[in-house]
Amino acid sequence: MIVLPRGITGLTNRKDPPLPVSIEKPQFRTDCYQVARRCDATVRSINEPSGVENFRTTEFAIGDENFLTLLNIHFPYLAMAQVRHVGDLTLNFIDVPALASEFRTIDRYQVLTADHLAQPITESMVGNLSKAELHEMKYWNPQTMGEVIFNYWD
Repeated sequence: MIVLPRGITGLTNRKDPPLPVSIEKPQFRTDCYQVARRCDATVRSINEPSGVENFRTTEFAIGDENFLTLLNIHFPYLAMAQVRHVGDLTLNFIDVPALASEFRTIDRYQVLTADHLAQPITESMVGNLSKAELHEMKYWNPQTMGEVIFNYWD
């Protein structure tokens, strides 16, 4: 079981210290292109958070299939998901073994599986979160670890 670190949601109180940035944008871009070369994949897009989400996305194509990788902006948690349609906020986590394996070899990322992300939230899992984060959790009512690590809370 993963104990989520304070700040994982991207939310803080004004008086809290600034949150870290897990992996800077240029490094993440480089890593994505390196993984794509090793997997015979194509990077279709790399997107920064547009405002409310707390993660970067990269769309990869392997053959005829497209996948997203999600990187939490504050901690090096990385996951894979199905490509979403415009306006769809649902994240359907999946496992893409080729991508996961290559990201793990870089040794900067903690690659989470779909099973990890589907785990129901427990008190011990969120014990390190700030009051602001716990308050937002009550409002947004996430059901799984994935919904806490990769969210659209504002």
